[in-house]
Amino acid sequence: MNSPSPRSSLQRLRAKTDRQLAVLLRHELDRGLAHATQSRYCEAMRSLENAETLFAMAELKEADRVRLQEIIDQLRDSLPARTMSAA
Repeated sequence: MNSPSPRSSLQRLRAKTDRQLAVLLRHELDRGLAHATQSRYCEAMRSLENAETLFAMAELKEADRVRLQEIIDQLRDSLPARTMSAA
């Protein structure tokens, strides 16, 4: 009866946490894009800031990182310049 090593348990927990962070990140980006579409730029900027924080924390696969970075860039590009300079 072998129990999993503490290291493998931590690796599984970290992988699960990263998957959950990726889901939260995607939801935050969707929320930000919806706010930007509705000209609610302060809320969109807040979502962008939250997304960038989540992006920095998550250890994502390269393909996921590239895809999510493209969406972050899309959200950033949807904000007026004056909103970005206020940040």
